[in-house]
Amino acid sequence: MTKIQETMHRLSLETKSPIFVGIGHANTTYKADLYAESAIQQLEKQNQSKIVVMGEEGKIIEIDEDKAALEYVTMVQDPEILERLKKTTISPKIFAKIK
Repeated sequence: MTKIQETMHRLSLETKSPIFVGIGHANTTYKADLYAESAIQQLEKQNQSKIVVMGEEGKIIEIDEDKAALEYVTMVQDPEILERLKKTTISPKIFAKIK
């Protein structure tokens, strides 16, 4: 377990509530702050102690207390799919979630 995960685990036990860590990664502090806030909102819905890192290309990394990491992308990069989605009412973000 990393130092931050140990600290999260200890705080979770002491407070008897989950600990959320949201990290935003972007080329501006404004965007990074938005991503960090989105990460926290995602964790609040899950109600689990986790670390979530969100980046500009839609890449998300979730790390739980057991050090298990889940990495996925929430944005579609394929130009052909993006072109087809423009002709529908489905956003690329929604498509990535159901894909």
